[in-house]
Amino acid sequence: MLIFSIGISEGSYRRIIDTAAKSGAGHVLIQPMEFDILDPHAIPDPQGVLQVVRGIEGARPMTRTQALALATTAEGAATLMVMGIEPAAEKEVSLFAEALTIGEWLPDAPGRIPKALLGADIARRLNVGLGDRVVLTAQAQGEMSAELVRVHGIFSSGSEEIDAGMLLVHHQVVQA
Repeated sequence: MLIFSIGISEGSYRRIIDTAAKSGAGHVLIQPMEFDILDPHAIPDPQGVLQVVRGIEGARPMTRTQALALATTAEGAATLMVMGIEPAAEKEVSLFAEALTIGEWLPDAPGRIPKALLGADIARRLNVGLGDRVVLTAQAQGEMSAELVRVHGIFSSGSEEIDAGMLLVHHQVVQA
């Protein structure tokens, strides 16, 4: 009975870790030593870091850029986490591609009006669907910046926090 209980516990624990890794955290996070969530800094040489990590057998590195932003639509506004991703690499490792319920996965290039994927709960709250526009406003280095994106897909990850407050877009959009 004890061996059976341990087996079930271990399976649950592995599933929790896998779900957390696939929902955006990854298994390993690389950030600057002086990183402070209230005053984030970029990695000085991200391409150099990626090159080193690509040399590790079994590693599948990718760039993710995150920012808090105000999402504004004709129907309202909400604060959310904008995660900039590399669409092709992200599709291979995260749960977002399989959680897509409406629309299509992001294209490999951001385009003139970048396409975005939105959590189902935040899409409902903002009353937006496929093809609708969302204006993202964020602050970076003391400057306000706004970007217009178009809803290309809606996902339902099963996590209330993710579905109610996350938007995915090409990482170049967030970096800009």
